[in-house]
Amino acid sequence: MGRPENPVDRTVPSRGELADLLRAERHRAGIKNYVQLAAAAGSDAPSPATLKRAASGKRTPSEKTLSAYLGACGSGPDTRRRARRLRVEARGDERGGRKKVFVEGINTTAALLDGLAALHVNHGAPPYEEMRTRGGRHALPLSTISRILNRQMLPVYEKQMEAFIKGCDVRDRDHEKWMEAWRRVKQPVSATHLGTAATDLEMLFRDLDPRSAAIRRRLNRGRVGLQDLLSEVGSVPVSELRRNPGIAMAG
Repeated sequence: MGRPENPVDRTVPSRGELADLLRAERHRAGIKNYVQLAAAAGSDAPSPATLKRAASGKRTPSEKTLSAYLGACGSGPDTRRRARRLRVEARGDERGGRKKVFVEGINTTAALLDGLAALHVNHGAPPYEEMRTRGGRHALPLSTISRILNRQMLPVYEKQMEAFIKGCDVRDRDHEKWMEAWRRVKQPVSATHLGTAATDLEMLFRDLDPRSAAIRRRLNRGRVGLQDLLSEVGSVPVSELRRNPGIAMAG
């Protein structure tokens, strides 16, 4: 007979509740130990040790680990939804719990930076790699995600903002109110905001090809050049800028 499992760690209640659910699912499926669970999960499954940690209450499992665990147990859709909800809640609780955000009232850079950081926590603080994957064709570089969440920069143009929202796995019905908050803060670009815009662009160009030094040199030539560049970059996907930084100076 195997050694009994240690009690569930309930330091973070939502994480402990998730561990209870996972253990209950394994017992329901008649799987005796985590070696059997890993075998049932298939060749691509996490290790038995990883699956055991997922049900310990000490750590919040990754999406991949959670999916493999529940798949091996043959868990139904309702159980899977509840487990995903608890995982999101646990990751948020690990970072201080949900933050209240009045999106419609955001109208300054500082408020939007705080709002985006709260949005990330409220949606389970997804890892940067997950956010980049969800972003699709306009996926953000990991360094840009880090700067946004460390309140060092805002998304520079709309596609970046959309990629950030998708990266946080925000519900479709909530997308537009976040986009409107971004537009209130970032558009239109006026002469009084050129200094801030230049800083944002510098942040963006750090993620681009070294040839973008040519773009930075143009930024330093004066306000007229910067205004032109801002209007042009606003409609150019960052992926295209990486392939051809000179595109920002076309026209």
